Amino acid sequence: MAKFVANALILIKSETIYGVDALPTAADALLVSEVTFPEMQGEILDRNLVRPYMGASPQVVVGERTGFAFNCEAAGSGIAGTAPRFGAALQACRNAMTTVATTSNTYSPITVFGASTSATIYYFIDGIRHIITGWRGSHSLNLNNNNFGINRFEGMGLYQGPTDTPNAVGTYTLQANPLPVTHGSTLNINIAGFTAAALQSFTFTQENQMAYSSLPGSEKKVLITGGRCTFEAVIECPTITQVDYFSKALTQATSPLSVTQGNTAGNRQTLTAPAAKTLLPRYSDDNGKLMLTVPGILLPVAGNDDYSHVFT
Repeated sequence: MAKFVANALILIKSETIYGVDALPTAADALLVSEVTFPEMQGEILDRNLVRPYMGASPQVVVGERTGFAFNCEAAGSGIAGTAPRFGAALQACRNAMTTVATTSNTYSPITVFGASTSATIYYFIDGIRHIITGWRGSHSLNLNNNNFGINRFEGMGLYQGPTDTPNAVGTYTLQANPLPVTHGSTLNINIAGFTAAALQSFTFTQENQMAYSSLPGSEKKVLITGGRCTFEAVIECPTITQVDYFSKALTQATSPLSVTQGNTAGNRQTLTAPAAKTLLPRYSDDNGKLMLTVPGILLPVAGNDDYSHVFT
């Protein structure tokens, strides 16, 4: 019997103990797009035997794990102070969550990993279930004018063999309808100290360094061994008097950065950074209009404060 790609469902839940199935249920269903199929990864060992005839030598797979990536719309839970459904993925991407009841949920970077720093993902494809435990990854926020904002998650977890299991029935709660990136719904724009920027696009990217470890005598685990964050904004080219990004690139000076997507309580997310360092700006042409691309890195000030991602 044929299987259909469209008949798919994803459940995700934070793990209390790393790698132990958190048993996500229907209420943990996640609205996603641009999903990559679970990718079985590992190393192939070849015995490379010398024999008096040609032919392949036996091979074996070791270090098996599962790569998995997906998009979520840039929207909140719909209730201020209640985490969005994809919050489990944010925490598994080197973030801690701080909650102020009825007000906000703030995600900020960590260096020490404990509970809720990994996730269990169930991916159903028309009656085939893949379970990925110990999932960790990197996150990016992409805002493009006249499009819906996107949170992209890319990572890997521990391999569990797929099984024939009927699709669960998902309950899609705590996932508000997204607002497009437009004048009026994309606010508080500050591109490294320039608060009058006309924004065409903005991208925040975590560059977490991932490593899979399965040493004899130890547990299998996906580790985040390092990381940094970058950004890139495309804006209408300002005058040099307004802001000289070319001179900024030649100094070590930093400036604050912020962008807010959404304008209603429960459906706002704000990315802020205290020390954005701009790098090499470059011109581009948008239907005859001069644009400027401003790339850079986000630096920590006191540690684990490179950025904050706040939902209000």
